[in-house]
Amino acid sequence: MDVVLHFGAHRTATRSLHRFMSQNQDAFPDVVMWSTPDLHRGRFNDLVRSPEKITLDVEARAWLRIGALRIAQQLFEQQGMRRLIVSSPDMLGPQRALLRSERLYGDISERARRFVAPFGARCATVVVAIRSYDSFWRSVLAQSVWSGGAFPKEAQLDRLVTQPYRWRRMIEQIAPLFPRAQLVVWPYEALGSLPEQQAAILCGRPVTRFRGGRELVGASPDRAALREVAVHSGNGAIACSDMLEGDGRWQPFSADHKETLQAQYSEDLAWLRAGASGLATFVEGRASDPAAMLLTTG
Repeated sequence: MDVVLHFGAHRTATRSLHRFMSQNQDAFPDVVMWSTPDLHRGRFNDLVRSPEKITLDVEARAWLRIGALRIAQQLFEQQGMRRLIVSSPDMLGPQRALLRSERLYGDISERARRFVAPFGARCATVVVAIRSYDSFWRSVLAQSVWSGGAFPKEAQLDRLVTQPYRWRRMIEQIAPLFPRAQLVVWPYEALGSLPEQQAAILCGRPVTRFRGGRELVGASPDRAALREVAVHSGNGAIACSDMLEGDGRWQPFSADHKETLQAQYSEDLAWLRAGASGLATFVEGRASDPAAMLLTTG
């Protein structure tokens, strides 16, 4: 039995993928999926702790979890399961940590390393989804405000634009941890609205018929929703400001900020399309045979 680790990232339609997989479980009778709820129901306790909170006691409990996870994989194999998919952006840390640190997964190496011991021996594929920085940070900020966080100030937006970490660094940090696995990267812009294509890559087989639609689950709140948040939180001035004027998606970044962020993303895409220094396979289109696509792309 193979293991596929799908690390996310946040705001790349992972919840929509999980819903799709749940709606179409009968299409993958030999595939088991553990998703975000499994992480928060105790299955991964002490494996998803912040690196600075790991103590000797936490490490001891983590090894008990690792033993239980290895036994579970053996049982799945005995039951005839072909693949275990472990999928959650929270393996990279909580979304709120992105704004607290003002870094793009600054501790990715330490967090991803926690999944080597329980899954590394069986891990055949590692998947990372990425997204243009301007829409990624916009979505993270909108979700934060919707959940009670403060509206961003200009200085914070400046820091997010100039923070030094990139998707390329994330891929370069993860790849050496799983040397026997194929690392696959897909862009949200191409596959975010196609959960059947994502599922095909994760499961290694095409999805030709499926139930449910391609509804986006957990989309970030729009300008109208954030105006309501501002009013209810006593920020009438913000509610009436140019920042939230009009309809559609909120965009807190200036035109110059957006141009810089999009240029950074373009550099990442160019590197991925050029072969990612041999570290990753880049998938940005449909494929009737996902297994063959993974072997020939990148």
